[in-house]
Amino acid sequence: MEKKNKLLKRIEELENLVGQQKLLIDQLNWEIQQNNFKQIPVLQGDCPAGGWHEYPNPWHSVTAPFCKKCGQQAPNFGPTYTTSGTNKDITNFT
Repeated sequence: MEKKNKLLKRIEELENLVGQQKLLIDQLNWEIQQNNFKQIPVLQGDCPAGGWHEYPNPWHSVTAPFCKKCGQQAPNFGPTYTTSGTNKDITNFT
């Protein structure tokens, strides 16, 4: 019986929370309408198969890779290079 009372009390608390959230959402929507805010569209991805393209990474080749999901080739920005080293490597220049 005690567990049932605790659950009923928790349900009531959650229903009150949902009511407060609805009031907050209504207030924010009213403010958006009053101030003529324009909603920014949310990007959903550019891959025709859904989401964003998935290219192999890292990519170090001359030709652009193909998307794993749709097969579309990546834009060609030219070859990419990676360098590594430390300052100690360049101290013996003459």
